[in-house]
Amino acid sequence: MKMLESAKLVEKERNSILEASRSLKSDLSVTRVILFGSRARGTGEPDSDIDLLVLTSCPVTARLRAAISDRLAGVNLRNDVALASVVVSEQDWSNGLIRYMLIHREVERDGCEI
Repeated sequence: MKMLESAKLVEKERNSILEASRSLKSDLSVTRVILFGSRARGTGEPDSDIDLLVLTSCPVTARLRAAISDRLAGVNLRNDVALASVVVSEQDWSNGLIRYMLIHREVERDGCEI
């Protein structure tokens, strides 16, 4: 997996991603944040959203998903960016049905660890 530095991002986007990752990892059971999609591939347009895979150490509940969404919304508003998330537990990412889905292959191929 690539590192964030290899992604073609403007400074505001890179700083927003780092801010979001720090915030999510601080107290929400988030273990990893991975940039994927067009921004990770370097094919994003100026109005493309910034896709983040958010992996957690615990099962994903509605409450946890809402807390993550709230944090990302704050970053979006402060920095005028469009962070979008897919939230999955580490357990499901490694052993669940999602590992057979296209998103799993895309993240493994293009993802940038934050």
